[in-house]
Amino acid sequence: MGILKKFEPSVKKIIFDFVEEIRLQNDPNVLIKLPLDQYWLFLVEGEWQNSWVMLPNTKWVTSIQEALTAIKKKYNLNNQVSVFVFKTKKVWVNLWEENKWGEEKKDS
Repeated sequence: MGILKKFEPSVKKIIFDFVEEIRLQNDPNVLIKLPLDQYWLFLVEGEWQNSWVMLPNTKWVTSIQEALTAIKKKYNLNNQVSVFVFKTKKVWVNLWEENKWGEEKKDS
């Protein structure tokens, strides 16, 4: 399995997040009402020069203002940013109990 092969002994499952409902949302009146436990934030600076993602349920973030301020400060953003919001659908893939890629555990 390529890149995962070196982690084989410790990997029990793989989790994928599939993006759903992505939309540009620069209206501050809508943004302040967003439930941050459900939405990801995707910020794009200028004409797509730089971009950043903030996950839902980020522990130290309690408001959209706090999230945007923290991202701008951390990445030293000086230009206007566009804010995209989106949800994801999480899919878990359990790997074989013995973690032998492609080989099932044999019953004893």
